[in-house]
Amino acid sequence: MNQLKFPHKLLLVGIIGLIPLVLLITLLIPRLNDRIATSELEIIGIRAIQPIKIFTSQAQAHRGLSQLSLSRDQAVQKRLADLESQAEEQIRKLDDYDRLYGTRLNTSHEWQEIKEKWRKLLTVTPTLTAEQDFRLHTEFIICLNTFLLNLADAAGLSLEDDLSIHYTTWVVVFHIPNLIENLGQARALAAHSAQKNTLSTEDRYRISALLGNIQKAEDTLLARMDKSFARLLLREQLKQPLQSATNASHAFVFEVENGLLLSDTIQANGEALFAAGTLAIDAAYRLCNVTLPHLEQMVQDRVNHLTAERRLIFIVTALTLALTAYLFLGFTSGLLGGISALKTAAKRVARGDFHTYASVSTRDELHDIASSFNDMADSLHSTVSQLRASEEKYRKIMEQAGDMILLADLRGKLIDANRMAEIQMGYSREELLQMNILDLVPDQEKPRAVAALARLAEEGSCEEEYLAQGKDGHTIPVHAKCTLIEHAGEKLALGIFRDISAAREFHQRIEFLATHDPLTSLPNRSLLYDRIQQALARSERDTEPFALMFIDLDNFKDINDTFGHDQGDQLLQQVAMRIQSCVRAADTAARLGGDEFTVLLSSTDRETAAVTAQRIVDELALPFMIEGQSRNAITASIGISLYPQDGEDRHSLMKYADEAMYRAKTGGNSYRFHANS
Repeated sequence: MNQLKFPHKLLLVGIIGLIPLVLLITLLIPRLNDRIATSELEIIGIRAIQPIKIFTSQAQAHRGLSQLSLSRDQAVQKRLADLESQAEEQIRKLDDYDRLYGTRLNTSHEWQEIKEKWRKLLTVTPTLTAEQDFRLHTEFIICLNTFLLNLADAAGLSLEDDLSIHYTTWVVVFHIPNLIENLGQARALAAHSAQKNTLSTEDRYRISALLGNIQKAEDTLLARMDKSFARLLLREQLKQPLQSATNASHAFVFEVENGLLLSDTIQANGEALFAAGTLAIDAAYRLCNVTLPHLEQMVQDRVNHLTAERRLIFIVTALTLALTAYLFLGFTSGLLGGISALKTAAKRVARGDFHTYASVSTRDELHDIASSFNDMADSLHSTVSQLRASEEKYRKIMEQAGDMILLADLRGKLIDANRMAEIQMGYSREELLQMNILDLVPDQEKPRAVAALARLAEEGSCEEEYLAQGKDGHTIPVHAKCTLIEHAGEKLALGIFRDISAAREFHQRIEFLATHDPLTSLPNRSLLYDRIQQALARSERDTEPFALMFIDLDNFKDINDTFGHDQGDQLLQQVAMRIQSCVRAADTAARLGGDEFTVLLSSTDRETAAVTAQRIVDELALPFMIEGQSRNAITASIGISLYPQDGEDRHSLMKYADEAMYRAKTGGNSYRFHANS
């Protein structure tokens, strides 16, 4: 055997091992596959029953509501329209099912005919009499039940040789639908008769016959269900739904008999009879809904059993092949030396010794394998060297970066972190690698972070600004830019997180300076104008008065010239603080420039404005402390204009306040109102 080439050796073993394999394929596997395929087709059929039954229940309810709607009750008409919308939604679901399995089950043509009949029924229903409407609805429901039986036949359910499955199938596709249809017809006729408060002799006989059919259907259903209870577990699980269905059916029959058939006058209410019938029908459908999963499970159990049987056959075949492998050892002994050499070399390469070479003395295919192995070892050595250099470069970039760099899997588990992450977050690298990236985010930011991870997995990149939370609880606003990368066949998230605290503070400072005086931190002219416009709008809406003050410091230029601009600036700052302390939080004190200040007093009349002006004059009359030295008090002239007496726009109010201020300055350093005030 040592003279044979490897293909010849494998061919010999393959021929011996092929014999049981051929027998397995030709005799056993096709039979099992056919039975499994048949059972899977049955499961497809079972899963179609539920949507068909829902559509049937909607058609039955439509029949009952159509009878009630003949009275032109608007509420019933609305319920009928809602039911038609629900039926259309169910038709779309059945269309989806038909596209998947209709060709395989050969039911597409019949389903298309049913849809056409339904739409035709909806078209003609408004023009029909009660009798015609009832008849056409009933014919359509019979078509649906026939379609259900045909689908069961196409799926092979009606030919089932397992008696438990057979009886349960007939319960689901025939006996329960038969009971429901009799209940539905009785519901429609009884509700219609009660609604119009008349009961013809013909309807009395028809309803009586339907009640008898309901009793017969119940008896048949109970008998069939008893045969389906071959499994004790099935009996226990279906006992309560079955009892509920029969109780609801009895209750409906009792109400029809006592309220309609057995009384001299009609005592029943149409809506009440319709509701009782609906309860009975719903209970029967619930029984069907509980039974269907058990029916599917019985078929699935058989599929599992057949699959296990097929697996057993494969195991037996594997054992047969193992026996064949025993024969294989006879001609593989000559290969052991070469294999051992290759194995030893492979272990050394695995430990990182890339200078190891496999030496094989034979001249067969093993020699070629050894040569290829040696070439592979050389190539692997080169690749590993490049990877190590790349990893070192990556590590240097990570450690020298001025931003936090984090590497995590798509679940957020941290895999790597650089030095800056340790510094800014306060954790050691070992602690970080035990954490999830969501642990570095405050609770209020976690939903956004989770959404960002999901978007990263879907789109491959994302960019966000949110808060990062350190070990001691401090937070840092960061700009996060994340990219999806692939490493060793796994997708990872690489994130660069830049601290934007300084940028945010700078932006906030710029925004503040745009609306405030940099020396006094009071609102500037721009913000004052905006506040005046708001006050005008508010006063026009609520008819509230307000006042506008112009304040000018007397002889401030002399103070500047005498003591210098630095002390003048300090004085202006203290003046601003004193003015601010004299007004309410809802008022606005602003600096227009130089020694000119303005105060907007919201919801203020003349008396309140006078009190505030006097308070400012008194406050400014107190000595100031500048650079540790007390300075004499200063005086101020204040002009006041009132809304709406002095004007109804910003320009007029400011003009009149300015004029009043000059009159105050001329008249003696106090405050003056505009003449119209």
